[in-house]
Amino acid sequence: MITMLQDLHVNKISMSRSKSETSLPSSRSGSQEKIMNVKGKVILLMLIVSTVVVVFWEYVNRTHSYQEDNVEGRREKGRNGDRIEEPQLWDWFNPKNRPDVLTVTPWKAPIVWEGTYDTALLEKYYATQKLTVGLTVFAVG
Repeated sequence: MITMLQDLHVNKISMSRSKSETSLPSSRSGSQEKIMNVKGKVILLMLIVSTVVVVFWEYVNRTHSYQEDNVEGRREKGRNGDRIEEPQLWDWFNPKNRPDVLTVTPWKAPIVWEGTYDTALLEKYYATQKLTVGLTVFAVG
């Protein structure tokens, strides 16, 4: 019985030594882990801040807006280089010519029907443009 108690005591001492020996590197690796976590958080924070700075810089230093594309007004070059003025909607579209159908949506978008537009004016304008027209028709039936 005494030998069993001595063996138990020796095992207990050896286990406590192994725990203390292994706990020293464990505490070092734990502190290294904390340092790595902090470094990762710092790098992530730097990436986020730099992204915000770049986006803000680009927003502030925009070179032009989309509305500035035609500074001279609504003029475009024709085939021979002369300037022609783009016809406004109400110059070529007359919804009152077709009272039998809906020609303007509730939000004032035109619905173009045969007879609601000035063919001569549009042909004159688009004859000077270099245009290609594509048409795709889907039939469901």
